[in-house]
Amino acid sequence: RESGNAAAAAALGFDSQILATPADIHHLSPLVCHVRYQIELFPATTSDCTERTVKSSGLRKSGLISKIHPRQVGIRCIHCKDLPGADRAKGASSFPASIQLLNQSVRNFQRHHFVNCAEIPPGIKSEYDRLKQKRAISSKDSSAHWVRSCYERDLVDVASGGIYHRDDVDRSGGTLVAVEPPPETMEIRNLPGRGGDDGGK
Repeated sequence: RESGNAAAAAALGFDSQILATPADIHHLSPLVCHVRYQIELFPATTSDCTERTVKSSGLRKSGLISKIHPRQVGIRCIHCKDLPGADRAKGASSFPASIQLLNQSVRNFQRHHFVNCAEIPPGIKSEYDRLKQKRAISSKDSSAHWVRSCYERDLVDVASGGIYHRDDVDRSGGTLVAVEPPPETMEIRNLPGRGGDDGGK
């Protein structure tokens, strides 16, 4: 069932890809770089939407879970992604309402899922613990890097809420309207020192 959906997603263009990028080491702490390698960006399938709707039925009033749509981009754990939803630890996937909120979604993953996921190999958790002890922080440019690295993958916010790949926005026939990033967001800045938001230390 899910493999068919994945094949359909790939045929449409944007497929799952690791959140980490080679440029991360210039902007983010080693700990955050390590966490980003455990996460992938992915386009929601119809199965994801159905599963989310079932979960939402008893939680709408709390605002904890919002409705998602096919091809909307979310993040998920690369280690337990193939397990049934009921067998994954809390916080295995999420769908940020905007690119600006991606950083917070990764923080939540780090705090609630990473420590509880039984599928993450012990060696990866040990490295996480080692890096956490170092207390290194990210550069002052880190917040901009989180956003810029999404735009460089042609991911955009849409006016109705959520993140999509630009190809899917273009194919939507006007149903999805991209919120264009300000030009300064794409500027590559010098990296004087460290001291910014580390995205989840």
